[in-house]
Amino acid sequence: MADGRHGHTCSHAHHDHDHDEDGGGEAWALFEQVNTEALICLNEADPDSLKHVLRPWYKRCDPSLPTLKSDADEQLLMCIPFVSPVKIKSICIIGAGGGVSPSHMKAYINDEVLDFSSVASKRPIQEWDLIENNIDGMVDYPTKYTRFQNVSKLWLFVDTNFGADLTEIMYIGLKGEYTKYKREAVNTVYESRPLKASEDVKNTSNMPSMGM
Repeated sequence: MADGRHGHTCSHAHHDHDHDEDGGGEAWALFEQVNTEALICLNEADPDSLKHVLRPWYKRCDPSLPTLKSDADEQLLMCIPFVSPVKIKSICIIGAGGGVSPSHMKAYINDEVLDFSSVASKRPIQEWDLIENNIDGMVDYPTKYTRFQNVSKLWLFVDTNFGADLTEIMYIGLKGEYTKYKREAVNTVYESRPLKASEDVKNTSNMPSMGM
């Protein structure tokens, strides 16, 4: 397996300012809306490694943090669920270089269950050709925004890389918006008497009173 991590590092010379100013870090904050307990990644070499690459923008190229590596071959199928629906404007993905970076990615939204068999025949909502050396994550991939509204689950399928046996990803960033739902209790007034009894009372009240 070719490991290009040693030849693919981000430049940190400009990281002496506030992290929020680093390439618009706040704009890439959708990772905060990810339900990390429900993440799924098929064919990952190490369990739960997907959550490590969904991280703050300023940590996107931190070599001390774990990466996401495929296992049996170069393909990865990732499910990223959100705690509340989001709108996704753009996706940034940084591979480890040296042939192991993803070269092509497909997206599906709001499917409850997908696997490698189903995505082979399912039409994606969008797909992208990726660049090999996305140094510093300066290249991102805009979505067809009108199709990425009200996203509760984002599936990303990496089907090919740049020639290596396995795939390795350092960072996945999601740019967009989210809405906080405020769930209100619904107050329901229940009739305390059977409907027929209520009608009888109503009819009785409308009858003229008879004097003695």
